[in-house]
Amino acid sequence: MKYLKNLKELREELANEELHPPHESLSTLNKDKTYNCGCGSWHPVDSTPIAAACRGRSVAHSGIGKGFILVCDTHATLVVTEGIFNYSFKSIWTIEKEILQNFI
Repeated sequence: MKYLKNLKELREELANEELHPPHESLSTLNKDKTYNCGCGSWHPVDSTPIAAACRGRSVAHSGIGKGFILVCDTHATLVVTEGIFNYSFKSIWTIEKEILQNFI
């Protein structure tokens, strides 16, 4: 996972993504799935707030092609789904939540 440090790096990464409004939650198929967050913890995917849905360069490399910017108390992390029937989540990049909020 890439750790972004500032607004410039965030802009560069987001320039390669199509951002869409977040859905209220991810599919119920993702229940009990977790992702590796930039804060150092693993969080449940189905109950973590979503800042945006993504489709772009980072997402195109995943098996399904769906990406989400998930936000915990301290970090925002772009995750992509992998797999067809048994999804898993791969963390692409992360940034401090405060920096993302200054961008939006």
